[in-house]
Amino acid sequence: MFVLSLLESAAGEVVSKVISLATDQLRLDIVWGFREEINKLKESSTLIGNIINDAAHEPEDRKLRARADWMKRLISVAYNADDILDEIEYEVQRIVIKETSLDKKILGFFCNNPVLFRLKMARKINNINTSLDDLYKHAASVGLGMTRRSNGGAAASKDKWETTSFVDKNEFTLKDATIVGRDQVVSDIIATLTNSNNQENILSVMAIVGLGGLGKTTLARSVTKQLKEGEMKRYFDATLWVYVSNTFDVNSILHRMLESYDDVTGANLSSLEALIGSLQQQLKERRYFLVLDDVWNEDANNWDDLKRCLLQLNSAKGSSVIVTTRSAKVASIMETLPRCDLETLSDDECWSIIKDRAFADPNAPIPSDLEGIGRDIAKKCAGLPLAAKVLGSLMRSKNGSNEWKSIKESKVWQVSSDKEDSRIMSVLRLSFDNLESPLKQCFAYCSMLERGSSIKRYNLIQLWMAQGFLHPSHGHQTEQEIEMEDIGNKYFETLLENSLFQDATENEDDYGVIISQCKMHDLVHDLANEVSKCESWTSDFNHEMDDHEIRHVARVPTAILEKMPKSSISRLRSFFSNIGEVSNTIFPKFRALRVLGFCETENQELPYSLSKLKHLRYLDLSDGKIKAPPESIGKLYNLQTLRLPWNLKKCPKVIQNLFNLRHFYFGEEMKFEAGILGRLTNLRRLPFFNVGEERGPAIKELGGLNQLRGHLIIIGLEHVRDGEEAKKARLVHKSHLSRLTFAWTNNEVPNENQTEVLDGLEPHGNLQSLNIYGFMGARFPSWISAEGGEVVKVFPCLEQLRISRCPNLELIRITQGMPSLRKLNIESCDKLSSLGSGLNYCTSLQELEIKDCYKLRSIPITQGMPSLRSLKISHCKRLSSLGGGLNYCTSLQELEIRDCDELTSIPITQGITSLRELKIDSCWRLFSLPSGLQFCTSLEDLYITDCSSLLSLSVSILEEEEISQGTVLLKLKYVRTVGFHHLTRLKTLRIGAFWEELDAFPHFQLPPNSQLVELCLFGWPKLESLPQQIQHLTCLKQLWISDFKGLEALPEWLGNLTSLESLRIWFCENLKYLPTQNAMTSLTKLKKLRSDGCPLLKERCTKETGPEWPKISHIPDLQFGNW
Repeated sequence: MFVLSLLESAAGEVVSKVISLATDQLRLDIVWGFREEINKLKESSTLIGNIINDAAHEPEDRKLRARADWMKRLISVAYNADDILDEIEYEVQRIVIKETSLDKKILGFFCNNPVLFRLKMARKINNINTSLDDLYKHAASVGLGMTRRSNGGAAASKDKWETTSFVDKNEFTLKDATIVGRDQVVSDIIATLTNSNNQENILSVMAIVGLGGLGKTTLARSVTKQLKEGEMKRYFDATLWVYVSNTFDVNSILHRMLESYDDVTGANLSSLEALIGSLQQQLKERRYFLVLDDVWNEDANNWDDLKRCLLQLNSAKGSSVIVTTRSAKVASIMETLPRCDLETLSDDECWSIIKDRAFADPNAPIPSDLEGIGRDIAKKCAGLPLAAKVLGSLMRSKNGSNEWKSIKESKVWQVSSDKEDSRIMSVLRLSFDNLESPLKQCFAYCSMLERGSSIKRYNLIQLWMAQGFLHPSHGHQTEQEIEMEDIGNKYFETLLENSLFQDATENEDDYGVIISQCKMHDLVHDLANEVSKCESWTSDFNHEMDDHEIRHVARVPTAILEKMPKSSISRLRSFFSNIGEVSNTIFPKFRALRVLGFCETENQELPYSLSKLKHLRYLDLSDGKIKAPPESIGKLYNLQTLRLPWNLKKCPKVIQNLFNLRHFYFGEEMKFEAGILGRLTNLRRLPFFNVGEERGPAIKELGGLNQLRGHLIIIGLEHVRDGEEAKKARLVHKSHLSRLTFAWTNNEVPNENQTEVLDGLEPHGNLQSLNIYGFMGARFPSWISAEGGEVVKVFPCLEQLRISRCPNLELIRITQGMPSLRKLNIESCDKLSSLGSGLNYCTSLQELEIKDCYKLRSIPITQGMPSLRSLKISHCKRLSSLGGGLNYCTSLQELEIRDCDELTSIPITQGITSLRELKIDSCWRLFSLPSGLQFCTSLEDLYITDCSSLLSLSVSILEEEEISQGTVLLKLKYVRTVGFHHLTRLKTLRIGAFWEELDAFPHFQLPPNSQLVELCLFGWPKLESLPQQIQHLTCLKQLWISDFKGLEALPEWLGNLTSLESLRIWFCENLKYLPTQNAMTSLTKLKKLRSDGCPLLKERCTKETGPEWPKISHIPDLQFGNW
């Protein structure tokens, strides 16, 4: 029985936790009167733990149903023991609160009788001991051995997790994006979607059909990615992605289309008409590409309803939909284009995927014995990419040929093939069986997550923590306790490494650049459902549930839940609701609840009975309509994670009682009374600390919060009186903080001691990122900026420094104590005149951006910046010098200079071979391009605009075939010729406008066999004709003509541009005539003609009646605007 593996793991972990809790509580004074019962509980649990540990070594044929029932009984008893021990711990917390509280209102909460409490606990523990004795006696009858083990049962494997290293975050984002054996399929799909005939259809639908795990979603994602890149971008104006799954609900799909479109929310739109109207605003006259992923709907009426809605969006012709499905019937209902029946991969392709996952360097030589076994395993994948990924990830953790043989010879392959998913499910079970015991529980709990949803890393870890799956322990090297969050991070990455999580998304968050979220394949979600079906009940389950075994419930209407017996509801440890309104009468029944997710419900308030949830550790109110949490929330002493609504502006004072709170989430507008946050000394996550005025929080409240981690934003620093007060925050002792933001948000509050305040806020040397915003002082304290760059404070880990909106700051000298600094941003420092010589010490600096520093005269770039990759300077009006060191920035790839009025030259004399992109904009006094430009042999993108003092411009000195991405030249005053004749890779050219006194557009020289595909011409009022050389651009696909005010007719030679697909004409006010009808009809590929600000042409192109209409009636996409 497959579920038995999880039952054994769950039983072992819960019993292990009971042993740990019992051991801890034997030391407490409160257990006086029932210490003997707890001691017996510990001994009985240890014996049971030994039996569970032996169970893993019993023969397979002895694992009978009776054994599973025994394990279920044990789990139930162990959960009860956990609840009782947790209740004792709650009483300890209650007493501490009572003794430390000075609030009479709070004191009124406490009326428990300690003698009665001890008697009740003794009775409950005796009942548990009796049940454990009975289980111990019956263990032999269900085939469980009695071997004594000294290591305390299931906890024996913990050490392995303490030494597990974090996986490479880049590895899985790259490998998830890799697609094997499908290149031609991707090309064929794109060719079909962008085919000229398809582009004339109002709406086209293609279905990708195949078995589960065959890579349909990955294929659709690859198609989407390519359609958003390079030249493909021109085919679709918007790309949208909707995960559909079992429920084909039109309103829900339209909602998700809105959310997919540039994060536009449809949360407040309830009616179908409102949703369609909002989508019309976004997609009207635009061509979109939509993916409907994992569709199961076989009812043609449902599809017809959605199709009617899509046709009402008034989108441009050529809009397309891709549907991924396992069902040929689904495809036949929806498709209008030839179907893509996805084939299985070859054994060699499966081996390629396995090899890529199993070895850190798949290109390194592989021992012949391992390769032979690996290829045999590849044959067992049945051509399914998902199976190959999971097996490869599993094999990565196996070191030798014997371990690989055990996978090859596993009994999981001995399955019938009646179902199409049987082989892939066998692979997934094999991966699950190889997980460590605590990780099996964590994986099973993922069944609570909605199918297809994004899995947010830290939220999931906090859920695991609330359920007690993450047991803190001590490392071998030191006595420092390993935090639960650290264990959860390791578990998350192990599931990712084993390909049970996929589609990893990398973001920069509070802890740096990490994988912040991912997803589960629907078959992996099926596995999680299967292994958790004894305890979990969600809307995904379609089988009858045993009320007595259910512990976790998600997305089940409370009307159904309330029909359960009260005793069953009292056993629940998780309840996630996002459907309708939750009845207040159900809360008192939640006697064992650890997790309460209350998102997207209609409730506006919670009942006072919330205080009865003594075991609650996770409470999420973030996305609901709750106006304010009840006062009784202050009695949830075990709460570890609290997520309040983002729009909540006031927090009840009783929050100060939650001193086990580790993760606190709220919006930026939240106001706290003084003294509340300072009592929450276990906090690890605090998004904002807003320093109040007289009645608000004082900076000293941060003093005791030494467990804070990640990013801390301190707002309202203008309310800190002086440096001594600032020191009370004790930031220098907060070694776990990785990012700090200091913000002075009200410059009208007088404070002449801001330098001293900032000095008092000196952080710990472990800091990785520092943001300073709104500082009003004239200089920084010495720990940031010291005379001569001398080392006053060392920040060996600091990688990013951002200084913005410091209007009085006059000088910044970066010290030598920041050897790891990679990013430096300086913005809106109006009086900043000098950077000193500090940049000399920034040998690790990769990105330097300076903007809106109007008095800055020089940026002393010297020989000390060999790692610099990106340099961006903008709106520094008085900047006249960049120093002489640009030539020594040998890693520089991007150089961008904008709106620097006094800059006369850019000192690149020797050339920078790494430079790929050079952008110069609105530098009025710049009279020549860098003399070393010809030696910038990697240059791909040259952008020059609004540099009116350039006397001439020729880039013919550049090496052949170096520039490919595009060139822009605007408002050059005395330009004679513009030479591009050596730029054979040039694909995009935007040119003009030049000096308005010129009578003709300057001649620009292109190579004889130009590959130019996009040309944008910007003119001026005097121009009456287009440049003649355009007629020879036979590869041109897109032509933009703008501001040719004197132009009355387009030339006849326009018909020579036989590759032209799109013609756009803007602000040509006197334009009346198109080329002749013969010339226009020779443009057989022209599919789009758009005009704005051309009133005479618009009138003459009136449909059916205008004299120019016959020339354009064959063009499918016509638009004439009124600008």
